[in-house]
Amino acid sequence: MIGAPERRRQLRHCVRCGGDRVVLRRVSVRLTNGRLVNGVEAEVCLDCGERYYDLPAMNKLQPT
Repeated sequence: MIGAPERRRQLRHCVRCGGDRVVLRRVSVRLTNGRLVNGVEAEVCLDCGERYYDLPAMNKLQPT
């Protein structure tokens, strides 16, 4: 369907540790310039803490 929003596919396994407990969360991210960005959506591995960001989340983290 043209113009329909894409549905987000959730990861099944963590690329870093192979864990299968990856959940969608809102996280806070401290940038290298010291700025804190709250409410960023990320898929987070509950085993090792690795975070995976989609393109809209990465755009939110770009310097202003």
